[in-house]
Amino acid sequence: MKTIFYIHDQQGEVQERRRLLEASGFGVHLVSDGRSALAEVQRERPELVLLDTLLDGPNGFEICRRLRALEHLESTPILLLAGIYRGPAYREAAMLAGADAFLEGPVALPDLIAEITRAIELGEREFTLRS
Repeated sequence: MKTIFYIHDQQGEVQERRRLLEASGFGVHLVSDGRSALAEVQRERPELVLLDTLLDGPNGFEICRRLRALEHLESTPILLLAGIYRGPAYREAAMLAGADAFLEGPVALPDLIAEITRAIELGEREFTLRS
């Protein structure tokens, strides 16, 4: 089972999405803030990080930069989800932070699952090439 770290500070809002992702065959580990996520990814290597841009404390762009700096996550796909931050400037900021994709919400679940699957497959190929 592929594990997704889902970092979002509004845990109540993501419970339904979590249930649907799990029903699609993913293991979902919810994390409520970036600082906790940074600590938890030291113990595990998720196949993908799904990261909200608007977080308490460091925002998603900063957390993405910090995650990308971790050697064991250098090929792990990071998808940034934006509900408020929209447009080319934020998309560019996401790419500069090391995100593999910048998804402006609301994102339909089938589209999200397709993007997650694509990103995990690409991440696995990149990891294999680097090994």
